Amino acid sequence: MSSLNVLRGMNLVLSAIAGTVSVLALMTWTYPYLDAERTSQLAAFTGATVGGVTGVLAIAHRVLVFRLGRGRGRSLQTLVALCLILTFPIGTFYAAYALYVCWANPETRRHLGGTEARPFVRPTLART
Repeated sequence: MSSLNVLRGMNLVLSAIAGTVSVLALMTWTYPYLDAERTSQLAAFTGATVGGVTGVLAIAHRVLVFRLGRGRGRSLQTLVALCLILTFPIGTFYAAYALYVCWANPETRRHLGGTEARPFVRPTLART
């Protein structure tokens, strides 16, 4: 389970980085140009887009920290890893490690695979 804990730590760090980038993009590009003339609306739109995308990414990383600890979140982790695989070099390393942990590591596959009953599933459904 140590590789899963490392992945959760990486998600926490990337959540903080993406959240900081989101706030900085909004503060730098969007807020100063909200009341400006029409020529700077592109800067406000760019800041809002960058801030929104990185904000959603920060939330996804934060959700992954909690869901991976409970034995869930493999599909969201795969989606986030595939989105970040082209952001060389940090995103590529992160994506390769996340995909390895979720799909190739036998211990983590057992934890995330759903072979054991979840607490929120009715016992009749968990046996099938």
